[in-house]
Amino acid sequence: MMVVLTFFLLQGCELLSPLQSDNTAWEGQRIDDLIASWGQPDRAKQLGIDYLAYTWTENAGNCEKTFLASDGLITGYSSSGCND
Repeated sequence: MMVVLTFFLLQGCELLSPLQSDNTAWEGQRIDDLIASWGQPDRAKQLGIDYLAYTWTENAGNCEKTFLASDGLITGYSSSGCND
């Protein structure tokens, strides 16, 4: 039982790795967990009443990764100028 539980816990950690190129794995996770893993976003923007967009930039601003969140949960991901 403990081995199975450990396996699933380790799999969950792999899904949320900031080095993972498929950042859609963050969808359904808490935005606070992403911020704890990646650090503060470079900018956050209110989109209507229910949504916030959080953007991180890399490569001197040439790569932008944006996560959309509602009620503290990530609902979408997009990138621009990135290799993912």
